[in-house]
Order: sequence, then structure tokens, then C-alpha cells
Amino acid sequence: MTAFVKDEDRRFIENLIADYTATGLMMGVAKEPDADPEDGGVPQAMWAEEVDPEGWVSWKPLPSTVTEAEVRALEKQFGAEFPPLFRAFLTTSFVMDLGGGGVRLPALPSDAPLGELQSMLEAWSPLHEAGYLAFAHDTNDAGPLCFDTQRRREDGDCPVVLIDHELAGDIVHGEPPFREKLEQIAQPAFESFRDLLTRAFLD
Repeated sequence: MTAFVKDEDRRFIENLIADYTATGLMMGVAKEPDADPEDGGVPQAMWAEEVDPEGWVSWKPLPSTVTEAEVRALEKQFGAEFPPLFRAFLTTSFVMDLGGGGVRLPALPSDAPLGELQSMLEAWSPLHEAGYLAFAHDTNDAGPLCFDTQRRREDGDCPVVLIDHELAGDIVHGEPPFREKLEQIAQPAFESFRDLLTRAFLD
């Protein structure tokens, strides 16, 4: 039986996060200790130092407690399995925004680790029936970065495409079929999630 997350995938994510945090760029708005977990911001458990006078704080990654069952429930809700390496990303460490190379991955804070991803998937749910799973942000605000699950590779990874949010809105609020129309505006961005991580964060 294939492991839900392979050891080598988890090590890849651990090394990527270690390299990223070594840059010293991990800053976020501190969350009040009594704030709702869905409010955003860096939860107190992830504060690496005291909050500065403007409310910003350096954050530190923590070991994740996200379970296989929680990830599978999210996959079931949206009708497609995530690429194996993305599963490793979701279950290895609690992290805040990881940004680089025009990409911002969803934050995985310790008090609501899957909240931002779930919100993004819900916001772009019309894309799912066409085989596109929105999972990350394009930092130019052009639209969501999506896994193309209908072109899945043998290793389970998926190509990543950018879908223009203005053009996509016109399509998904029109008449189906959506896949053929979305294919015309889906811009190839990365060959796979591994390619995304390598080019955006490691090159």
C-alpha cells in the first residue's frame, strides 16, 4: 500500500522550509491571543519573538498535526486528490505565507491550518468540475494557480496553470461545458507542484 506521504516528499518539504526560514524574511501580523482562528495573522504559538510596536512579529515553523483524515476529507469535499508533494506540504509543518517567484502558497497556521486553503477552494469551486483545483495565489493578482487534475502525471503530480480571474468569471457564470472554455485561458505556469517549489523557492 502506498504511503499517504512518502518520506522523501516530507524531507523535501522540510528542507525547503529550512532554506526559506534561513532567509530571515518570516514576518506577519500578530494575531491577538483571543482572536478567532479564522481571523488570519500569526498565532501566538508561532511567534518567534516579541511583537513590534506596529503589530508585526517574526514567525517560526512548527511540526504539523494535520492528519491524513483531515486532508482526505478536504479532497473528498472538492472531488479530487491533491498531488503527493502537496499532501506533504499540508502535513509537514505549520507555516505562514511562503512567497517567491510570483507565487504565494496558502498559510498553514497552527490554529487553523487548512482554513485558507479551504476558503480558496470554496471561492473557486466552479473550476473544480472542469478539473482545476485552486490552491495558491499569483502575486500579481491575475488569478488563482490551479492543479490541472485532468492531466495528472504518473507520479500523481499535476501541471500548474494560472487562470485569469476576470475571464474565468465570465466562463463559469455562462453555459457549460466549462473545461473546453477554461482550457483556452489556462496559462501554463509550472510543469508540476515540485517544479513550482523548485523554481519559486529553491533556484
